[in-house]
Amino acid sequence: MSTKTQDMISSSFKPVVLYELVADDDHGRYFSPNTYQTHLALGYKGIPFEVVSLTLIEVTEKIPELLKSASNVLSLPSGAASTVPIIYDPNTDTMVQDSWRIAQYLDETYPKKPILHNQPNMQLLLHDLIQKDLLYVAFPMILLDVFSKLDQPSAKYFRETREKMFGKSLEEFTVKDADGQKAIVSKLRQNIAPFREAIKRSGGYLSDKANASHADFFLAGVMNLVNFGKTDYFRDMYLTLEDGTQDNTMQDFLLNMETFVKKSN
Repeated sequence: MSTKTQDMISSSFKPVVLYELVADDDHGRYFSPNTYQTHLALGYKGIPFEVVSLTLIEVTEKIPELLKSASNVLSLPSGAASTVPIIYDPNTDTMVQDSWRIAQYLDETYPKKPILHNQPNMQLLLHDLIQKDLLYVAFPMILLDVFSKLDQPSAKYFRETREKMFGKSLEEFTVKDADGQKAIVSKLRQNIAPFREAIKRSGGYLSDKANASHADFFLAGVMNLVNFGKTDYFRDMYLTLEDGTQDNTMQDFLLNMETFVKKSN
């Protein structure tokens, strides 16, 4: 595996292919926290990569066949499923599905600039906290807005699957009244505080000034989703403190993360 790392920046290295979820064919905006964190991980580690952009409906149509066609697949335990991110590494002829499996694969195959830092349990714990305290809390405020920005076939699939998941319509699930939204914003302000303070203490990322981690990328992915779905509330949620003062720590963190995003040709 060390030779693969050495060859990574050589002329013979072939770019890794990332299959990533986008909002629609016209704008191509990245919005999925899971695919976005893999995108950031590849950029941070300096691994040359190319992006294959797929809308939600294209994921359901193309990914199962893609997985079946590959000869060497590290996939979800349940087997072929319509989910991304997926990467294909032509240098090892390996296809990997799921952001966590991809993180493990990248650190094992290309150990330069590790993102798990030999602390997988801690990274999973941080991931779960971010998911529970930030992503799930924001859902009732942003899902309908995300739905409205998808292409029509994807929006139809999004509605059908999410309404089955939640047992109610998107309109019923979404909190629209002012008091309800105010309560969500207040909760997010409280929940983001420990992450903000950790970043301020380190001067860079969640646990270190210079070295990012899998959890950093997921935190950026969740913030990116909220900004995508509810841009007008982003400052209230993440940059305004409970006393009304402004703190740009999280905005600076997100802007720093965006430097790892592959630029369009």
